[in-house]
Amino acid sequence: MAEIEELELADEAGNVIPVAELFAQTIKTLNLMGIKNQNSILQQRNIFTNLASDILNIEVIKTQKVSLNMELMDMLGRVKTRKEMGGLIPGVSTFHFITANLLNGVYSIKLDLDGENSKNRYLNTVVNSR
Repeated sequence: MAEIEELELADEAGNVIPVAELFAQTIKTLNLMGIKNQNSILQQRNIFTNLASDILNIEVIKTQKVSLNMELMDMLGRVKTRKEMGGLIPGVSTFHFITANLLNGVYSIKLDLDGENSKNRYLNTVVNSR
């Protein structure tokens, strides 16, 4: 008779995901990263959710004064939410998208930054599941 192994689910870093978290709404980044390009307007960006609410948080650390346009799009490129923020000073800024009205699926977040001397665009993918 063959032995039955107990299986565990893990995140992209190999950490075990507790069973309780599998049934909560989760939005996770698939390509979160720090910025290492010396000409980049952003020093870092973080995208995370509060599992107790339907809010997606976006935190950006800017190296210079910028105008920031953010779009949350479905996989067909349809814009679900757009925010335009102008005159942001260097440092940390946090923004929120309400996700309660989104269907389960994969979405893209586009960040367009217009700085004093350059323009940058960043794209992250998030998964919305309940």
